[in-house]
Amino acid sequence: MNYNKMYNTLSENFKQQNNSFTSGTKIFKVPFTSGENFDQNLPDSRKDDNYDLLLNYFLQNNEYSQKYIFRHLSAPDSSFSENIKFDYHVIKADDNKKVESAILLLHGLNERNWNKYLPWGEFLHRTTGKAVILFPLAFHMDRAPVEWSDPRLMNKVSIERAKLIPNVQDTSFANAALSTRLQFAPERLLLSGVQTYKDIVTVLKEIRAGRNEYISPSASLDMFGYSIGAFLGEILLISNPDGLFSNSRLCMFCGGALLDKATPVSKAIIDSAAAKAVLKFYGKENFGKGGTEDISGLLHSFEDVGIYFKSLINSGFYPSLTRSLLNSVREKIKVIGLKKDKVFSEESLRFTFSGGLEKTIDMFDFGYKYSHEKPFPENKKDEEMVNYSFEKVFGAAAAFLT
Repeated sequence: MNYNKMYNTLSENFKQQNNSFTSGTKIFKVPFTSGENFDQNLPDSRKDDNYDLLLNYFLQNNEYSQKYIFRHLSAPDSSFSENIKFDYHVIKADDNKKVESAILLLHGLNERNWNKYLPWGEFLHRTTGKAVILFPLAFHMDRAPVEWSDPRLMNKVSIERAKLIPNVQDTSFANAALSTRLQFAPERLLLSGVQTYKDIVTVLKEIRAGRNEYISPSASLDMFGYSIGAFLGEILLISNPDGLFSNSRLCMFCGGALLDKATPVSKAIIDSAAAKAVLKFYGKENFGKGGTEDISGLLHSFEDVGIYFKSLINSGFYPSLTRSLLNSVREKIKVIGLKKDKVFSEESLRFTFSGGLEKTIDMFDFGYKYSHEKPFPENKKDEEMVNYSFEKVFGAAAAFLT
């Protein structure tokens, strides 16, 4: 297998909307309409006269931030048609049969296209024989305003952020939109997560009701979660809404650790100012206090799911419950980490999956330069080692999910 060749071929086919994937395999579009969104404006905790004066001054003098980011922050989530009506994709054999087993693939934070995941999905399908569902998180992939994926426009926003926050680290055109969104409205991380959670439940109910053209109502469903997608997979597996995940397994790659143990500062994810705002908002001393009552109310309305979210987002909330919850699914989870991953480090994984959970972790290291964002770089220099490493990691994932 040549990973670099497969990446380029699949990316080009996907771009050209050619649904022929590899020999005997196709990728199919499934139209979807989200019935869940939570209209929230900027948190009340930031509303004071001085803040408003400074923010208005900033926006009057920074047209790109105003036009492409802040006008979205002041609009309700329900006003974004692209986040409500979109397609998800199913990788399956090129035949007319409905599949009897599938893997739900959940991607990472701040992803704008499926390119990285196409070889992952194709390998999992080919190796396990199961269909692979590529489902986008709310306000990610093509569920986000198209301007957020425009390097020229987002570079302007990044420059404006650097002027506003002189000591900001790792601001870039790639993370400018999400960084601004989460710095000024960190509650959107939760709101988008809740919407995605509800969307996935809807997808599974549609499958069980026989309303999916490609997947049988009786099909088994497992999950593969990468980065923040692993976090969402944990909540789905533990909460098990309507028994939909009773027989599911979850493989987590470069993710799964408690979120307060992660270090998401990266030019490809969010910058340091956004990370600081998120950690403060969801910190033990602040979450649910002073302007975040609506968010706590939202969590409370989901009963157990809200508790699960809080227990996995911060190690200080319910440490005993966190350990109990993870132990309750220990036979159904596998964690694959990378030793040089700086976002979900080996230390963060071992902290989270301790107390009898150590055997769920497999750590890998590669003989080439890699990162959390690019575990398998597309270059010819390290082609042979990348091929070997990719097959080793996804071979382990496929074996667990088979």
